[in-house]
Formats: sequence, structure tokens, C-alpha cells
Amino acid sequence: MEGTSFSAKTLHSSVLSYASVQQSKEKNQLETESKAPKSSNEVIIAQLEKAVEEINQKLAPTFVSVRFQLHEKSHTYFAQVVNADTNEVIREVPPEKLLDMHAEMERLTGLIVDQKM
Repeated sequence: MEGTSFSAKTLHSSVLSYASVQQSKEKNQLETESKAPKSSNEVIIAQLEKAVEEINQKLAPTFVSVRFQLHEKSHTYFAQVVNADTNEVIREVPPEKLLDMHAEMERLTGLIVDQKM
């Protein structure tokens, strides 16, 4: 990535702005393509997948790609910026370790608060 620098805020805002701009257009397109009605979650997932695919195509000359992963403990998604050649994770937004800590704090809080008196 010579001469190219991506910050977490830049990546996050780019993905969100692209998804919001394309949301209505893609929602109409998805509804006309499918005869069976889809839930809003399926529409959002389809939009995210399409946005990531298009971002990856635009980032192809820089040899990086974006992957979205589901964090199993906290049930939230996080993005990974990955070197396409070496498959090395360059950056995570938010960091997976932060999500691990958050999930563990929620678990421990549940042990204290949810006890019967």
C-alpha cells in the first residue's frame, strides 16, 4: 500500500455513506428481482455484500480488500482490511479484541445482576 493510507474513520464513513446512498435504489431492485418478500435483515445483508464487493473492486489496484466478520460472542459485525496478496489482516474496525472485552464484561455483569435474592 505505497502512498495510500486508510484510517478507520475513513473506511467506516465510506462504507456507511455508500450503503445509505444505494439503499433505496438497491431495495427497489432487490424487491423486483425476487417474487417472495424478503425481510429487512436480508435486504440489509444483500446491500452490505454488494457494497463490499464494489469497494473491493475499487480497492483492487491497492491490493487490499474488506471482509465483514460476525463476532460470535457479541453478535455484532466488524470489518477487516486485508492485504489481498498475503491475506494478512491490516486493520480491524472495531478491533476484535475490543469486542471480546465487551462481550466478557456483559457476561460478568449478567452474573452479578441476574442473581436471585
